[in-house]
Amino acid sequence: MQFGDRVCVTDHYIAWFDYTRNDGVPFGTAFAADWDRSGALAGFWTLDPELGDFQNYRTGPNGCPWPHNELVPGSASPNQEQNWWDRYAPPTEHSIVILSDSKHYFFSYFKAKASANSNFTVEVDGATDGEGGVHYKTSARMTSLDNQVDTSDNDDSNGIESTIDAELEYVCRPTEILSRWNFKPSTTEVTDNMFVYLWVGYAQDIDDTPCDVTAGSQWPDVVYGMNLYTLSSQPLAVPYPPWNVAPGSVVEMELGEICSGINVGHESAPYFEVENGSWIAFGEAPDLGPDAPRLRFTSLDDPNAGTGTYEDPHRIDWQRLLTWNETHDGTIGIGVSRGPFNNPSDFKTLTPEWYRSEFIVSTRVYELFSDGFESGDATAWSAVVQ
Repeated sequence: MQFGDRVCVTDHYIAWFDYTRNDGVPFGTAFAADWDRSGALAGFWTLDPELGDFQNYRTGPNGCPWPHNELVPGSASPNQEQNWWDRYAPPTEHSIVILSDSKHYFFSYFKAKASANSNFTVEVDGATDGEGGVHYKTSARMTSLDNQVDTSDNDDSNGIESTIDAELEYVCRPTEILSRWNFKPSTTEVTDNMFVYLWVGYAQDIDDTPCDVTAGSQWPDVVYGMNLYTLSSQPLAVPYPPWNVAPGSVVEMELGEICSGINVGHESAPYFEVENGSWIAFGEAPDLGPDAPRLRFTSLDDPNAGTGTYEDPHRIDWQRLLTWNETHDGTIGIGVSRGPFNNPSDFKTLTPEWYRSEFIVSTRVYELFSDGFESGDATAWSAVVQ
């Protein structure tokens, strides 16, 4: 964390929102000089309110107890190492792939602070709502991996023809975090892929393999934060027997072959039946109990509802909930997506109106086999890192 980052604390968790640039120290030759997360949720530590302590400890290499970050940054660095995904990745993604002139352009919110043309602005900064919640809200144009905001050709230098205005709000509640993403394209856009992802850990060591980014040690030899069991309110399709899993059944993830390019995981089926309140949980304990790291992602989108105004935006019709092991970079994650597609008829056309996607992330306090949550009377406290 650096001066200017935001931290929110309740009885049940600590959340870190990364507002600053160039966290950590540079290394390697294949990376940019700095990195941005543009206020995104970058850290999550589950607390035990009864013990008044961290819920999940690891044993570091020096034998000391270490409460690791349950998202990617720092999740494999007990000695302050800078492994690849620790520094050069967004732990939380809100992303859209735009099709323009038969080209695919990747735009995401986390890159906004890297471009002056994004107009990144802090709109709400730690405001309380009287119900135990703390609000953080920023606005920016969606920004490409090349730090451009022009969605027509991914090139701001020849004039900005079209953009996607966006807002990202997080609400820290006593037992959960709400993420609310609003966006509006300035012109009609065709999208192949849209997704909201949380990257939660390493699954494999990629050092000295064909998909290693540069020579030397960049991935952890000891994998911390590996989550291998999935449970969902939806039926799950898995790429190995039993192939299809009923709601409420825990299924173990099988890691894919390193560098195979085949992302092995679990996804909800049938497609396009993700509803408001559909959820998927991911954890290390075989029963997904609270004694080991776990996380639940709950979608709050009512597919295709809304009229397109700012007050009543269109809601996204998500294709699937999913967890995965991304074999080319050894990481695992959880989220919701729409695409990518082989059939153009599945592409989504966005008109110049407002759209919204919301999700809730929670860890220790949720009831696994119901839609209920344990009651919590805690208050969320906010601070700016000094």
